[in-house]
Amino acid sequence: MEIKQLMTGEAGLINAMLQRNNIRAKVDKRQSVCVETGYLSYALTLAMDERFAKVEALQRELSTVLGNARRQNRLPGDVQVIPVAYPRLALELPHPQPKPLIATNAVLTSAQNHSMLAGRSYISGPQDEYILFDDTPHVLVAGITGAGKSVLLQTMLLSLAASTSPAECKLVLVDLKNEDLVPFERLPHTLTFAGTKAHALDALRWVQAEKDKRVANRGYKPYRVVLVIDEMAQLAGNSEAREILGDLASIGRAKDVNLIGATQHPTREGGLGALLKANFGVRLVGQVAPGQSQYATNRPQTHAELLPGRGAFLRCQGPHVYRLQSYFVDEKSKGEVSAMVRSIARLWRSEPLEPVLVHTSPLLVVEPPRTALEPVLEPPRTVTEPVLEPMFPLSEKRRLTSVEASKIRRLNAEGASKSELCRMAYGSKNGQYMEWINAALATDDDSKIIRLPRTGTGGD
Repeated sequence: MEIKQLMTGEAGLINAMLQRNNIRAKVDKRQSVCVETGYLSYALTLAMDERFAKVEALQRELSTVLGNARRQNRLPGDVQVIPVAYPRLALELPHPQPKPLIATNAVLTSAQNHSMLAGRSYISGPQDEYILFDDTPHVLVAGITGAGKSVLLQTMLLSLAASTSPAECKLVLVDLKNEDLVPFERLPHTLTFAGTKAHALDALRWVQAEKDKRVANRGYKPYRVVLVIDEMAQLAGNSEAREILGDLASIGRAKDVNLIGATQHPTREGGLGALLKANFGVRLVGQVAPGQSQYATNRPQTHAELLPGRGAFLRCQGPHVYRLQSYFVDEKSKGEVSAMVRSIARLWRSEPLEPVLVHTSPLLVVEPPRTALEPVLEPPRTVTEPVLEPMFPLSEKRRLTSVEASKIRRLNAEGASKSELCRMAYGSKNGQYMEWINAALATDDDSKIIRLPRTGTGGD
C-alpha cells in the first residue's frame, strides 16, 4: 500500500472515531506529514471551545483501531498513537517502513565549533538539530534500553570531536558498563576514561578541582571541559558523587565546564533528585518506562512513554517540546564507531591514542590520581604534541584567511595535491574553490591575503 493511500485511510478512521465520541475535531490533511525516518503526523483542527484532553483520552482506542487496520493490510509493526500538543495539535503513528537516518562523515562534520549534532526535526521541513554549549551548558539524555540513547550519545560526541579542536575541548568519560563510550577513549580530546566507580570518583574530583581552579583564577579558561557520564544512576548512590555533580551543574556553565548525563532511570527513585529537576537546559528524552515521562521531560502530558524507540526523541528546551529523530550509527558495531574515531583523529593530524588502562604506565593521556588534584596554574598534560590549530573542512564556503592559507601551503609542501587540498578545505571540488586554493598557494606574504569576517559566505 502506498503511503498516500495509507494516510488517507487512517485519516478517515481517526475522523470517524472522533465523530463517534462527539469530539469536534478532524484531521487537517494539508498540515499532515510523512516523515520517512520515523512517523506519520496527522495534524488536527479543534473547535475553539473543545479540549485536546478529550482526544488524548482516546489514545488506546485509536491505537487498537488503527493497528487492526494495518494488520488487515499486512503492514508491519505495532501501532501506538501518540497525542501531540506542541508545536501543533497532532496524532503521531509509527511509519510502517521507516528508513534509518544515516550518520555520514559529512553530517558529523557539519556542527559548528563547540556544538553537537542531536538529530533531525521535521517541524517545518527537515532540519538538523544542534546543541551549542555557549547557549546550553548541560544536557540530559534519557531513555530505556532500545530507545536509541547510546547511539544518540555517540553521535553527539563524534560531532563535537569533529567540530572542535582537542586544544579547545577536553573530554572526561565515565562509563561504568565499559561499553558505549569505550571507543572514545582513543580520541585526542580525551583526558581520561573511567570504567570503575573508584576511577569515576577520581575523574569527578579532578573536574571539580579544575572548576575550582577557574573560580580562583579569574578569566582562566584554557579549554572547555566536557564531563560525559553514561548511566548517571550508577553514581547516584554515592553522596560525594551527587554533591560534585550538583556543584558542577550549578557553577560549571560560567567556567566552560559542561555536563552530559545519560540515564535509564530519570526518576527521584533513581537517586538523582534535585540534580535532574533544574540544571539541565536541554533534555533529549526517548521512550521511558510508564510513569517516568513527566519526571524525564520536566513537563506534563508529553507522552514520552509512548515513543516507539529506535532513535525517536523529544527535545525539551525552555517552553518548547518537539520530536526529533537521532542519526543512526550501528551500536552493535564498535568497529564502525572506532573507525570514525580514527578518522576524526586524522582530521586533527593526530594518531588515535592508545586505550587508557589502569595498569598502563606511563599513561598516554591524563588520568586523575586517586586523590583530588590541587588547583594548578597549568592544565595537567602528558601529551607533548604542539597545540593543534582548527582543521578543515571549513563550515563556511569562502576565501581562506591568512592562517588557513599558511596551513594550505604547508600541506602542499608536504605533498598534498591541489585537488586534495580543495576537498580537504571545502569538502568538494569546483572552480570557485580551486581559485581560492590557487590564491592561497600563490601568496607567500600572509599580509596580502584578504581577511574576511568569520560570518561571511561570499567569494570576493
